[in-house]
Amino acid sequence: MPDGFLPVIKPAGPSSATIVNCVKRLTRAQRVGHSGTLDPAAEGVLVLAFHRATRLFPYLLSDKAYRATVRLGEITSTYDARGEVEKTFPIPNLHPAAIVSVLEAFQGDQQQIPPMVSALHHKGKRLYELARRGEVVVREPRSIVIHWIHLLDYHAPDISIEVGCSRGTYIRSLAFDIGQRLGCGAHLHALTRILCNGFSIEQAMSLEQLEAAVQQTTWRDRLIAPEKVLGHLTPWTVAGQVQQAVQHGSAIALPDNLEPGDQEIVRLQDVSGRILALAQKKMGQLKMIKVLHPANEENK
Repeated sequence: MPDGFLPVIKPAGPSSATIVNCVKRLTRAQRVGHSGTLDPAAEGVLVLAFHRATRLFPYLLSDKAYRATVRLGEITSTYDARGEVEKTFPIPNLHPAAIVSVLEAFQGDQQQIPPMVSALHHKGKRLYELARRGEVVVREPRSIVIHWIHLLDYHAPDISIEVGCSRGTYIRSLAFDIGQRLGCGAHLHALTRILCNGFSIEQAMSLEQLEAAVQQTTWRDRLIAPEKVLGHLTPWTVAGQVQQAVQHGSAIALPDNLEPGDQEIVRLQDVSGRILALAQKKMGQLKMIKVLHPANEENK
C-alpha cells in the first residue's frame, strides 16, 4: 500500500469514523485515518491518510474554511439544528450592512467558549457525555483565529456565511455568538467544510467516485504523495552516510545554510525527493521526530 493522502467529501449524516471504515472496506487498506473530525450533521472535505502518511497529520497545514447557514431567532441546546430549541426571539429588521459589521467584528485573534456538546474533556469525561446526563459545566475559553468571514446571502431567518479559521474553531459557537451580537439568538443550521489541511472541496472525491475508481483499479492514482502535501516545510536533501544516520533515527549536524530562524520542522529527503524523515532544530542539530523510511525496513 503506498503512502498518501486522499481528500473525500463526507456527506451529512455519517460520522467521520464511519467514513474511514467505509473507505477501508472499499480499498482493503489496513491503515487509514482522518486528520480531523467533521460533525455528523456537517458535510465537506475529510482528509484521509493511508499507511505511513497517517503519522504526518500533526505537520499538515492546519487552517480550515467553511460555508455555513446560521438560522436566526432560535437558540438550541447543541448550538446547531440537532439540538432542542431552548429559546426563541423575534428577528429584527436587519440590513445586510449591519450583519456585515457584526461579522467583521469577529475577525482576528479571539477567545471562544466551546459548545457543551463537543468532544473536549472535562475531568476525564467528554463534554457530550456530561451533556447527555443533563450536566452543564463551565468551559474555559480557547484561543482561536478567524482569518476572514464574509456574508454570502441573507434571507430571513437565514444568514449564509463563509469563514476561514484556525484549528480548534467551533462554527457552532461562532453561530451562537453571532446571534448574541445581533440580539436575536441563532444556531448553526447547515455546515460545509470547503478547505481542510490545504485540500479544497474541488480536489475531494465523493464516496461514489471513490467506489468507481476502486472498481476500475485506479483509486491509488488519486493518492497525493506526502512530498506534495508537506511543501510548506523547509526541505533538505541528504545522501550517503548522512542519509544512513537519518534512516537510523540519529541526529545530524544542522546544515550551515539552514538558518536558526527558519522553520522549526525540516523535511529530510533523498536525492529522488522522497521524504525520509521529519526533524526538529535543537541545539545546533537536526533531531529526528518522524522517520518514515527506516534503514531496517529497506534492508529487508
